[in-house]
Amino acid sequence: MKGKYYILPILVILLCMGGILIPNRTAKAAEANISLQTAKTNYNIGEELTLTCTVSSDEEFSGVQVNILYDSTMLRLVQGGNYISGGNGEVFIDAAAMKKPKKSRGFSMRFQTLAAGSAAFQIGSISQVTNEEGSVFGTNIQETNIEISAAGSTPGDAYAQPTALPAYSNNNKIKKFEVKCVSMKPKFDNKVYDYTIKVDCNTSLLYYNIVMDNNKAHMKISNNNELLEGENKLKMTVTAESGKERVFNFKVIRESVEETKIREQEESDIAGSDFEVYSKNGAIYIQNKYQYKIVQPGKKVSIPSGFQETSLNLNGQSITAYTPTDDLDSNYLLMYLKGSGQNKAEFYQYDRTERTLQKYTGGSVTEQRGEILGSQSLIQPGMWVYGLMVGLATLVVLLLLAILNMALRNKFGKDSKELNDMDF
Repeated sequence: MKGKYYILPILVILLCMGGILIPNRTAKAAEANISLQTAKTNYNIGEELTLTCTVSSDEEFSGVQVNILYDSTMLRLVQGGNYISGGNGEVFIDAAAMKKPKKSRGFSMRFQTLAAGSAAFQIGSISQVTNEEGSVFGTNIQETNIEISAAGSTPGDAYAQPTALPAYSNNNKIKKFEVKCVSMKPKFDNKVYDYTIKVDCNTSLLYYNIVMDNNKAHMKISNNNELLEGENKLKMTVTAESGKERVFNFKVIRESVEETKIREQEESDIAGSDFEVYSKNGAIYIQNKYQYKIVQPGKKVSIPSGFQETSLNLNGQSITAYTPTDDLDSNYLLMYLKGSGQNKAEFYQYDRTERTLQKYTGGSVTEQRGEILGSQSLIQPGMWVYGLMVGLATLVVLLLLAILNMALRNKFGKDSKELNDMDF
């Protein structure tokens, strides 16, 4: 009968140790289908078409990254929807972090036909589909081809041919240039030819969205094949219709895994906060306890002395910020914001580590603190696991001491003075 007293504590110990030692297993991801479709297979030169990329699976997925290849001499990207960028022969769909997991998702983009012949839309090798745990799905792909005929071969089906320019244009300026990156310095300008771009450790290609000032101009980025960790040199050449070239040099720095991990820890959304950056009606807002609208300073607004304009990627939104001229990688930046209910915009100091905002009053930005934009949790993600393990380990030690005490009592007697001194 005495042995029965040990059964319950031993079972508790085994259950605790089993909870600690059993590894976390991730279920094998399912397969996903990636298909490309157009409304029809025959088009005329100058006609526009819609290409739809559909991703589907029997299991929910939360991340999609697809690169689509096409012949830029026969097709021109006119417009892409959300998550779509690129041009000049390659389109990128980058929805790596969808807001809500789905079993099916479509992405649409418009092209214009340029020349007669057979044209193919193909899915590139870097395409992948992932779930919330980060598991990569197996993929089955379905590509498509179209036939392009000279305008007028199918009456009533072709768009009107664009009117030819009376002379070749020398316009090789860029109207819009956006890069998916951690940071780009300085902000893009047609008169600035050298840039430093930083990307995370998972970016192997420079993803961009470009719109020419003249749609007859074209561009090409060289060495955008496989970005290596550290510094990479890329060159973008923009060629006007007349052949006149404009060359931009990009120093692309790809972070190491450790650098990305540290930066994301500093800049990640803080657990439990309502911090949000979003775009609405063409404007970008910062929303937490208060709402701020990001405003472009007018000509009469003076930028604080010692600061220069730069671009900041905040929660996936590219916004204009101002960094100290003598420290381009400073942790403290200025933003020109208009708070909800305010009559005019003002400069605010943003702390990238603390994720705080305070009205900028001049002087040293490193000494300013104030209005919390996103409160930092004292318990970092994952710390509760370690706390649980420590608690379970402490319980195991206490139970072992209790069993040892009971065994010694049973052997020498409950009234032993020495054993009484061991009671706890």
